[in-house]
Amino acid sequence: MTALATDQRILMNRTIILLIVFLVLAGFTGWYFYGGTPDKTSLLKAERTFKVDPEDIGKIFIADREGTQTTLERRKDHWVVNGQYRAYDNAVDNLLDAISRIEMDFKPPEAMVPNMVKSLATNGLKVEIYDRRERQIMAYYLGGTTQDETGTFIIREGFDQPYVAHIPGWTGNLRYRYNLRGDEWRDKSVFRADISDIAEVGVEYPQQKNQSFRILRQDGDWKVLPFYEITPTINRLEQEGAVETYLTEFEGIFAETFQNDNPQRDSLREQLPFCTIQLKTRDGNVQQADFYPRYPKIPINPETGVPIPSGDVVERYSVLSSSGDFMVVQQAIFQKLFRPYGFFFK
Repeated sequence: MTALATDQRILMNRTIILLIVFLVLAGFTGWYFYGGTPDKTSLLKAERTFKVDPEDIGKIFIADREGTQTTLERRKDHWVVNGQYRAYDNAVDNLLDAISRIEMDFKPPEAMVPNMVKSLATNGLKVEIYDRRERQIMAYYLGGTTQDETGTFIIREGFDQPYVAHIPGWTGNLRYRYNLRGDEWRDKSVFRADISDIAEVGVEYPQQKNQSFRILRQDGDWKVLPFYEITPTINRLEQEGAVETYLTEFEGIFAETFQNDNPQRDSLREQLPFCTIQLKTRDGNVQQADFYPRYPKIPINPETGVPIPSGDVVERYSVLSSSGDFMVVQQAIFQKLFRPYGFFFK
């Protein structure tokens, strides 16, 4: 074999070896990018995914850095706050809307990350979402907002990369939907009972005893009677549908706000209420509320300094509820409950 043939053979062998190496590397590269990438892609997708279908949710836990914790749990047709109170429908609906639509707006530039991490560490809200079998399906932290307050800092639990999140088509601070506290999560109904469940309603006016009355369920019908035995019974015919219309108001009538920290609540107990309403359901449950007028501030004539008569117009009432709550209600809403005995008769 000539030297030239030998060199060609060596070159050929090297070419084959290099080709084999190239194919091996190409195969490894293909595996890495097309076989290994799905895992990396899945991780990347996971850390950028925050939304959850509200129909899958059974429980939501929210905690802030100051130790305030809120647990919302689904109960058939409503939600319960911290295992004790019915939740405020609007508050829960706003939260579920956010949970179901929140998504990544953009990945922040490196220069922005330190401030985001600081915000998440110092002011972050921890959000844990569970399915109806109490299995955790999502957990993340919500921090502060961008300067224009159109985006909110967020990071998935178990990941290191923070993002800026938003709700497409909605502008605002997402934290407000999550960061309610205490009574802000609670249902504000003073009375809530379906008419089919009502057994009796008593309306007492301590200073107008002859206007007080009771509505009783008797043999599948309603009977309107005076509240006090000393009050003469009205024997006129009842207005058709008046009782039913009145009782439907109890299906859900709501306070303006809770004021459980109001120092006046103890002194109110020593006063005579304007009205006391008690509702009993067929299963024995009792809902009661005592109403105390809150007179507006009397205006002063700036020239004479003399009070301007206001006619004692009542716009709101303080309410002590059988639930133990101190609430404020509006006259414009509750006046339809403050009916006199004779209202139901022709």
